[in-house]
Amino acid sequence: MPAFRADYYRRQADICLRRSLAAADEGSCAELFDMAQRYKAKAAAFERESMMAGMTAQTSWADEEKPR
Repeated sequence: MPAFRADYYRRQADICLRRSLAAADEGSCAELFDMAQRYKAKAAAFERESMMAGMTAQTSWADEEKPR
């Protein structure tokens, strides 16, 4: 599920960035650019979360396979 969220936030960042390039005034441009940066940060956070969850799952699975 987090990968889907990361994709969503990356798409939103792209939309904001494109709109910032078309903005009529500097204030709107800066606000949209900042919003794009925040969306990119959220995407990265979800990717890290997903990677950490995968590493935890691999570790748990490897622990179960060890002979006792």
